[in-house]
Amino acid sequence: MVWTRRRELQRTLTWLETEHLVYWRGQQRLRGHDRDQARADLRAKTMFKDASGKTREAIDEKKTLAIALRGWMRRSKRSWRSRSGLRG
Repeated sequence: MVWTRRRELQRTLTWLETEHLVYWRGQQRLRGHDRDQARADLRAKTMFKDASGKTREAIDEKKTLAIALRGWMRRSKRSWRSRSGLRG
């Protein structure tokens, strides 16, 4: 039982010392990809005009971009906090 707890503690310390940065960088990269894809979708939707000469509404694309930006900002804050040693 004592060995199991020591092993869990050692795994936690290893993760905190090395692996957590890799994890958060991967999360930030994933959110950045989502953000870039949402921007591209919005740009594609609003770039061209339809037959009547109007640009198409991109309500869903704007909502998706807003969600992606919030997720990216949240992950960026967590990544920064983990690098600086803060909690949150």
